[in-house]
Amino acid sequence: MLAPGAFAVLILMLEDPAPELAIADYIKRRFPFYIFLMVVGLLGGLLSQFISTLITHNAPFLYFGSMQHPLILDRLFPNPTYPPGILLGLLVLVGPLVIWLAWFFSSSSPRLNIVTRVLIVLLGIILFLGAAVVSLKIGGGGDLHHADMFLIFLLILVNESVRRMMHGQHVPPESWSDMIRALATYALLSPILVTVLTVQDSRAPPPGTGAQALETIRQEVEVASAEGEVLFLEQRQLLTFGLIEDVPLVSEYELVEVMDHAMAADEDYFRDFYRDLEDHRFSLIVAGSMDRTQHREKHPFEEENEAWRTFVSLKLLDLYSPAFQLDEVGVWLYKPIADLED
Repeated sequence: MLAPGAFAVLILMLEDPAPELAIADYIKRRFPFYIFLMVVGLLGGLLSQFISTLITHNAPFLYFGSMQHPLILDRLFPNPTYPPGILLGLLVLVGPLVIWLAWFFSSSSPRLNIVTRVLIVLLGIILFLGAAVVSLKIGGGGDLHHADMFLIFLLILVNESVRRMMHGQHVPPESWSDMIRALATYALLSPILVTVLTVQDSRAPPPGTGAQALETIRQEVEVASAEGEVLFLEQRQLLTFGLIEDVPLVSEYELVEVMDHAMAADEDYFRDFYRDLEDHRFSLIVAGSMDRTQHREKHPFEEENEAWRTFVSLKLLDLYSPAFQLDEVGVWLYKPIADLED
């Protein structure tokens, strides 16, 4: 929630570097307005949380529960979940860009005020460490998307460098050394390189498979909804877009929220869920594939899968059994075991 205000301050510092001001004068003249911007940004974040709570009826700051998630330090380095690892992935993506930016701002005019330089470096370090910590949380580290704030920070610096070049505040690219040109070229191509290195093969199901699966789900949901509630643990978009109609949404248990509590090992949260399963509250559950197997070998998102198995799969499979396994579209339909035995 502090990021919008911090980025606003960063842009102001870059646009008016004030190299002539002494440290004390800079702080006295500029910091009150910088603090005001930070407060406004924070209030905007709090307001968005308040509006989200009113609309969704979720608890405020719901996703702050991720603070309870354990860190998986192995994901800093090459691992099955993200083969390059977070450190190497970020180094490949932005390492040369950071070097180029440091060279650019140290050799462009006007020079940045010493206070501005210190604040920019501190902000970059804070955003980088924040990206690393969030990526190491269980549930993260599958790619670099948790580094988004750090990447926006670098993008703002790149934008300022382009602005300075357009206004003649730096030597033109044709005067750069070969090394600097190579760094700039790599910085431009690195997003493509990272994408190519991490791309995975993906095949769509055969034509007509989706329509057949949807028809099966419709038929089973129609029958089950006459007998009790239907829980869409996954695939809630079928209700959102009217592909399945006249089925009340059970809002309590949704894949991301349930997974969030499983990763936090939140036993209190699951008491109600287990009670509803034991009471056979749901005549049908729409979810993904589940099994009881504890995998011994290393595999992507190993810790997340184990948390889901421990807190969700084992209990659900004690009381429900898959009636339909639509593997082509990744959907299984579960019914109470007692109903299947009748």
